[in-house]
Amino acid sequence: MEFDIGKRLRALRLEHGYSQRELAARAGVTNGTISMIEQNRTSPSVGSLKKVLDGFPIAMSDFFAHDFSSRRKIFFSEDELARISEGKIEYKQVGRDLTGKGLQVLHETYKPGADTGRNMLSIKGKKLASSLKASLKSL
Repeated sequence: MEFDIGKRLRALRLEHGYSQRELAARAGVTNGTISMIEQNRTSPSVGSLKKVLDGFPIAMSDFFAHDFSSRRKIFFSEDELARISEGKIEYKQVGRDLTGKGLQVLHETYKPGADTGRNMLSIKGKKLASSLKASLKSL
């Protein structure tokens, strides 16, 4: 069984949110080394690969055994949210591909003076949780 070491290294690096420079600094190698391995322009020795993997850390056996393609993302930064609406009320969807998912998580922002209109907002389905972050000023 042949492995695409470059593709696996890139997937692992992105999974951890590291840039090539950050991984290189953590592993004690040049960012050119990381780039060359990820592009499969060089085949690292066992020792070199071990040194790079120590930047995560991950055991070499886990690097070859782990299925990076099935890894689900759990945390999303603000710029990764899919904007559904804008204005006084903003809806942003957490996660982009909801194919086959039974739950949609929305990040809702209500700006001062915002309301859902004459008719009360109604959502069909089950709500899992709600949270509120607000600041109030007394006049």
